[in-house]
Amino acid sequence: FLHFHDFLEIGYCVSGSGVCCVDGIEYSFKNGDVQIVFPYQKHISKSNGEDTSHWRWLNINPYTILTLAGFPDFRNLLELIHGRMALCGIFSFEDYPVISKIAYDLLNKIINKSDSFYKESFALKFYELIIELAKISDNLPKLNIESKNSINSILPAVNAINDGILEGTIPTINDLAVL
Repeated sequence: FLHFHDFLEIGYCVSGSGVCCVDGIEYSFKNGDVQIVFPYQKHISKSNGEDTSHWRWLNINPYTILTLAGFPDFRNLLELIHGRMALCGIFSFEDYPVISKIAYDLLNKIINKSDSFYKESFALKFYELIIELAKISDNLPKLNIESKNSINSILPAVNAINDGILEGTIPTINDLAVL
């Protein structure tokens, strides 16, 4: 069914084929393709006839991933996701080998959590994916990726906390209340 959510969705088609629709644009998919859907994009996928598709999915809150990995300043990530992206939907290995490889690596990091720096390496790989998407988006018309108003309303406070952590100080509640 047509839906949207407040996280970034990355999928890897393990088998089958079909079509997905993201914000009204249809994309065909097949075994080995990657699907990337940004927060609040309306999307739906459907297998072709009896060729049922099977997927592995990652649902990622970019801000949580970076925070858990110890990266307190994610303002650049916000700008990349909400201001620089031009591509979403299906990415085939033939057309987008770097994007496909990074997405596949992210899925494998979730499955194989044996690395003692798992959170940090996952966050770096995720950031690498966003940077690669921004690079190939450079000269293309940008997507209109909505941001959650509640996050935008507290962003000045989050930025003040990030700046305080980087400077070795923590703002008081009274400092944050006036932002």
